[in-house]
Amino acid sequence: MATEVHLEAIVQTGGKIELALPDLMPGQRVKVTIEIADETSATTAWEQEHGQDTTPAPPRRYTALELMKLPLAERHRILEEAAEEAAEEYRTNPELTDFEAFGEDDLYDDHPE
Repeated sequence: MATEVHLEAIVQTGGKIELALPDLMPGQRVKVTIEIADETSATTAWEQEHGQDTTPAPPRRYTALELMKLPLAERHRILEEAAEEAAEEYRTNPELTDFEAFGEDDLYDDHPE
């Protein structure tokens, strides 16, 4: 007999939905069904059930030591999200890319022309 688990989640940047079920084993097959709720009714139901604001919390900032203590899969997820944010910042912020990496006097040439 299949076990059913009902969860509510908020879609993250890039359409990602994160679910964590510690009782699941790596490689175990699961069937996931996504029901897209009407925004107003879903928010109201969530607020009524949990009595809290549904505005997503700002992303947590980790120290290098905290990251190293996390499971590998969790570290990869966190670093992937950070890389996606950084890539967008580098694509859209000219202050990060409009410079020369080396000036004329920065490199030494043994055989000048």
